[in-house]
Amino acid sequence: PQNVALLEKNITLNKLEEQITYLPYAVSDTDGQLCFELSEDNFGDHRVRSSEPLNGEDNLFHEGTRQTIQVESRRLDTIVADLPPSVRADISLIWIDVQGAEGLVFSGGHETLSLPVPVAVEIWPYGIQRSGMDETQFHKEIKSLWKYYWVEYKRRFTCYPIDDFASFYDRLALKNTYANVIFTHNNTNQKVNDVAI
Repeated sequence: PQNVALLEKNITLNKLEEQITYLPYAVSDTDGQLCFELSEDNFGDHRVRSSEPLNGEDNLFHEGTRQTIQVESRRLDTIVADLPPSVRADISLIWIDVQGAEGLVFSGGHETLSLPVPVAVEIWPYGIQRSGMDETQFHKEIKSLWKYYWVEYKRRFTCYPIDDFASFYDRLALKNTYANVIFTHNNTNQKVNDVAI
């Protein structure tokens, strides 16, 4: 709720009410309520909390001590279906950075994510594990949605077949790091080159 209030103020201060539609929902795989843990020092690091108990490995940043609240959640497909037709028709990029809950967004967004537009995503194996989605299910979601992924290397995007994604994911997990990736349905880079991540 605090982030929504800050967003609303920023939109108003910059006179962008006509250009931005903001929606006060967490995006996940369900329409309803979910548990949301709050970071004390990083407003961009609030996260969906899994219903599974947290163990030591899933608590590297002491997330188990965070305050939690209940927030309204919507599936991506629900949110997009409720948008005005003119807004839906203008979707040219989907950007997803939800601190590890990306797989849950994928699960609730198959119709939207099948649109022929690039989807920019932060991939963070540790966060994905903490969201309650295991690696196998995450890869299954990705393979069901896209054929290619793009990674920036030396200021150029390189395209790889989606079947190679598991090894890329494993390298991130081994280093306990994250990376920005663009998923597409085809391997042409015309739209990808317009996305700066």
